[in-house]
Amino acid sequence: MSDSLKILVVDDHAEIEEQNARQIERAISETNGDAQVLRLNRARVKELIDVIERIDPSAEDSDWSRLLCELKEFEQYDILFLDYQLREFQDHPWLTAEDLAGVIRAFGGVRQVVIVNRYHEVDFDLGMIGWGTTSADLHVNGRVLSNTGLWLLPDAGDQGIDISRFRPWYWPILGRSVQDTKKCRSELEGLDLESTCILTYLGLDARRSATLTHSALGALNPLSKSPEDTTFAEFLLNGCTGVDEGVRRFLWSHIEEKEFKPAACRVIVSELRRWLTFQVLGPQDVLIDPPHLAQRMPWLLDGPIGDLAIWNITVALDELRGFRTDMVARYRHIAKEHWFSRVVLWAREIQADEAIDDAFRSFVADNSSDAAFQEDFSRFAPANTSVEFTAAFSSIWANRFISSAALDDAAIVYAPKVRVI
Repeated sequence: MSDSLKILVVDDHAEIEEQNARQIERAISETNGDAQVLRLNRARVKELIDVIERIDPSAEDSDWSRLLCELKEFEQYDILFLDYQLREFQDHPWLTAEDLAGVIRAFGGVRQVVIVNRYHEVDFDLGMIGWGTTSADLHVNGRVLSNTGLWLLPDAGDQGIDISRFRPWYWPILGRSVQDTKKCRSELEGLDLESTCILTYLGLDARRSATLTHSALGALNPLSKSPEDTTFAEFLLNGCTGVDEGVRRFLWSHIEEKEFKPAACRVIVSELRRWLTFQVLGPQDVLIDPPHLAQRMPWLLDGPIGDLAIWNITVALDELRGFRTDMVARYRHIAKEHWFSRVVLWAREIQADEAIDDAFRSFVADNSSDAAFQEDFSRFAPANTSVEFTAAFSSIWANRFISSAALDDAAIVYAPKVRVI
């Protein structure tokens, strides 16, 4: 993290809120990061909840301009950590973070929303397809808020299995995600959202998008028979299901108005980045990231493959390293990597490269080169310390690895275990 972050922590129990804030502060301090971790006056939180609840998205006379004004204070925050259960702020028992997060993002402008303890019974989802319908950028449990892996990739050579080392590969580096989210929002505010096709804009032309899964295309626009042609405006209306339908319809109907276009862009960016992470990059089929490329094509590594450290050089989010760069660097999708907040490469083009195919034919492997990329700790480890599982992707590359010792340890909860092979 290079820039100072401004972080807001909200929990309906003051003592837990204080504990969470201190954990986050310690983790950032351990990475030599710079951040202010703040808490709102509890009376003010209740006032803001009242403001949000007074808006009836289905009513034509709802005062959306006032909502923009009331929530403007959230624009100063880079990250909001919001506890899932918020019932103590109100008399009714059903109030949750999901009721607030989407509106706060759209009309308040906070860059990243992290919901805490919605899925408190599971630490690592072996399906690896995200969290279903949500308005959050990330879901974590309170016990991992002290993990430095939210702010910085840990040393991939550290083979520990305690929960403080736990760092799923799909987690973002939150500081980088803040900066990338700003860039994505700025890009969209300069586009005609009603006419710009999402896949074309992202470089997923007809040839590349034809290899996307039905699940990915269906999530982009579930009401269209031709989702590959979906515009940003159509995605907002039909694909951004983590936000209340009435809110989406209002923003869609005012999408090119100066007052509300930024709010529409905030919703689109959050939902689209999550779609790209889990639906497009997740299968590692159309696009692939460096560790999975190393796992699939170890003959591209720049060094002796019997050395585990050579494999772990590839474990990076912001640079392509550890490979024979003359063979793979040209396949980076650099122009749009800020939408993924990590290095991504075109998988099919790499597979079709004749020079890479020639390198494979001269490749000699033996048992000393057996390494497995552990998704739960973001590292390569010896294959005999790893266990295979099948993620829920519709892909021939759905089999992945986790730490066998951590799976057997009760400190980290994995589910559903039926996916373990």
